[in-house]
Order: sequence, then C-alpha cells, then structure tokens
Amino acid sequence: GHYSTAYDLALITRYALENRVFSEIVATKEITISKRSLHNTNEMLSMYPGADGVKTGYTGKAGRCLVTSATREEFRIISVVLNCSSRYMRAKSSKEILDYAFNNYKMHVLLEPGEIIGELPVIKGLDENVHVGTSEKIVYPLRQDEAERLERKILLPESLNAPVFGGTDVGYIKFVLDGNVLAESKLKAWKDVARKDFRYYLDNIIMQWLKLVKHSSQ
Repeated sequence: GHYSTAYDLALITRYALENRVFSEIVATKEITISKRSLHNTNEMLSMYPGADGVKTGYTGKAGRCLVTSATREEFRIISVVLNCSSRYMRAKSSKEILDYAFNNYKMHVLLEPGEIIGELPVIKGLDENVHVGTSEKIVYPLRQDEAERLERKILLPESLNAPVFGGTDVGYIKFVLDGNVLAESKLKAWKDVARKDFRYYLDNIIMQWLKLVKHSSQ
C-alpha cells in the first residue's frame, strides 16, 4: 500500500487541472460512449455551485474520500476530505470547506507586469540611473487581515556597473506573511545603459573647451 495526505492530493490535483483534457473529464457529470452511459459519482458536481471536479475514492482504511474543485469568477478552490463515514458526510464536509474559502478569501494582485519597483544608480553609465521592474503577474488568495499584514521586501544591490542590458536580472521582490515567503519574482533592468567610453570623455572635454572659448571671447 501507499500513504498520502490531504495536502499531497491537493497539490497533485492542482497540477492535474492544468491539463485541459483532464479538467474536461472530471467536470463531466455523465456521458455516453459506445451506447454505454457513464455517470460521475462525484455528487458535488450537481449540488455545489461552481463545482467542476474532481475525484471520489474509497478504501476500507481511508474511508470515503473526495477531492473537489470549485471555480467562481476565475477563483478556484480545491478541497480534500478523507476518512468520511458516508457520502453525505464527505459532501457536507467538502461544502463547509469550500464555503469558508469563498467567503473569507479573495484573490489579491500582488504584482502587475510592467510595474516599476524602483531604480538603481549606474556607475560610469551614460544614464545615471535605470528603472527596475518585473514582467510577471502575481495573484494570491488572502484573507483581508492577511492582506493587511503582507510585507513586500525588495532585494537590490546598491548600484550597477555599466554597461547594463535591459532584461538582465538584478534583484528580487518577495511577499512575506508572518515570516513566510508566499511568492517572489525576479527584478530586471528596464533598459540598456551604455558605458561612458573614450569618445564620451573626449566629446565632454571638447564641449567644455568650446564653452571656455566662447566665454573668453565675450
């Protein structure tokens, strides 16, 4: 035999639901194949609004089990109940978990693609500074009190050395709740910054000399 946990089953389910064919199969209540009617034993598909999967199960030691997925306004919740005494109890327990999640958790946008996080000085760069940001979007389910406690920690060097190439990873942004990192993303330089070369310094000297000549002739 093998052993597993509710958390293991939730992780497996989350991964499996990324497969479109799998998602369609587990959301199907009934289907006829070769004149044979097949009926899904997942009672949640018929009784819970937004239910779209996933799997029932039973063994003598594990009891009646049910992994349920429900989606409302693109917010998907996965519940797992194990060792229930009856089909009624597994459905009741699943409903309580899903109701709690939908009533208390909302999806919060933590990071938007294209968001500028800050800027860094560029040593010997034609531009003195370069913006840093991210191309990634991060959305995370949180209770309101969790959203209020969420910390955003930015890890960047004090400066960059020219040349800087746009899209280069230069740091991280982390979202921390009660000491636990919930999500993180790489921060990238937003554009190229060329290095001041010999031609730059020569042009600068010539410009300064022309200014002096113009000033002395007045």
